[in-house]
Amino acid sequence: MFPKKLILVILVGLGICFGQMPFSPLCQAMDYPTRNVDIIVPWGPGSNADMLARILAPLLDKKFRQPFVVVNKTGAAGILAHNYVANAKPDGYTILSINSVYGGLIATRKPGELKFQFDSFVPVIGYAETHVFFHVKKDAPWKNFQEFIEDARKNPNKLKYASYGNFGLGHIVATDVFKKAGVKVIHIPEKGSGDAMTALLGGHVQMATILGSAGHIAGGTVRALAVCTSKRRPDFPDVPTLAELGYDVVRPSVVGLALPKGTPKEIVDKLYQGTKEILTQNQEDIKQKFIRLEAIPTLVGPQDFWEVCKSDKAYIDNITAQIRKELGVRE
Repeated sequence: MFPKKLILVILVGLGICFGQMPFSPLCQAMDYPTRNVDIIVPWGPGSNADMLARILAPLLDKKFRQPFVVVNKTGAAGILAHNYVANAKPDGYTILSINSVYGGLIATRKPGELKFQFDSFVPVIGYAETHVFFHVKKDAPWKNFQEFIEDARKNPNKLKYASYGNFGLGHIVATDVFKKAGVKVIHIPEKGSGDAMTALLGGHVQMATILGSAGHIAGGTVRALAVCTSKRRPDFPDVPTLAELGYDVVRPSVVGLALPKGTPKEIVDKLYQGTKEILTQNQEDIKQKFIRLEAIPTLVGPQDFWEVCKSDKAYIDNITAQIRKELGVRE
């Protein structure tokens, strides 16, 4: 016969109190998911983030045997979606399609105006890299990036460039580069990359600094004068990097998944391991689909993804003081 005290300790240790056991993080993770999971995309249908999420969703369906539903929740330059997920129940059923440069959203608002903070999310995985391209129209007079810079130097505040919004990576990187070059080019913020490309093709701006071109490079309507990478991309071998051109600006944007702060680690780990598995098993197919979106497959775990997000925030914080001054935004 076991002592009664020992039996009690064993029962408690094993979690045999059935009224509480199902609500433990371990049990939640073992069952997860048992219903639909929403992937909240801050940008509209057809955006890079949207299309990347829609490539991933059916693979997650198959892996976890539950529907992973892409939900576009647009508005306020992505802030609505971030607010929504940050305040969702931290149970793994509301996922944010996040970009490692989301710290730029915080730079657009005063403290207290947002319903989320930088640490309101738990990064799960980074699965794609996108890069800022400096695009001009195919028939533009500048044959290379330096010619554009020389024109801007001779004609300060005459040339214009469009990005997908204030404090987006296209805006941040361009500000950094033009400052290093010592030139002044007027920024025209658009609602998205598609709008920025439309402004370029319509002749309203002379350059667009966006993440990819949605096929316009291949289609021959635009030329990329530079790309913000450490080395030339294999899919665009003729496009020089900013580093090659003498500008120490290397800032890829990592697209991934995140959960609300407070989500049990067991659920974060299960979602990470499952996503990692499907990315590995479908590597070649995913690569071809991503390349068509001008994205590069990557695989960044939760902690490393968090470090990328922090590094991007530090970079953004170093640039935003100048942008705030230009926009007249008070601290």
